[in-house]
Amino acid sequence: MLIVHRSSCCDVCLDPYSWQDESTLKEPYAIPCGHIFCKECLERTATSTCPLCRKRFSRDSIKKLHMDAPPANDDSEIVQKLILAWDDELEVVNVLEEVEQWLQRTELRSIAAQKSSSRLSEIQTKKGG
Repeated sequence: MLIVHRSSCCDVCLDPYSWQDESTLKEPYAIPCGHIFCKECLERTATSTCPLCRKRFSRDSIKKLHMDAPPANDDSEIVQKLILAWDDELEVVNVLEEVEQWLQRTELRSIAAQKSSSRLSEIQTKKGG
């Protein structure tokens, strides 16, 4: 599954992708090599080669990515942070604190949520010692 984060931007012009704009020039488009750029930058390339990997593509193979605007409050970022922080003990502790705050904020103090939080702490304890 392809996930484009709400803060993603075109790797050529570095402008963020537009989600609710009338113009399609800043919406994300994919080319066959899998890289994603805004339409404006793809149209500006002099040759039909990917600006990142230099693989050739035909203009008719450019595909517009149809997606909804990302939610304003995307709690999946916490999971991403945990994955990225996995090798840094201090960062894992910080993310675990953020998970605890998220649980309190969303009032998900169900048994499953408590078990998940406990399991994360157990994993951290085993990893650290």
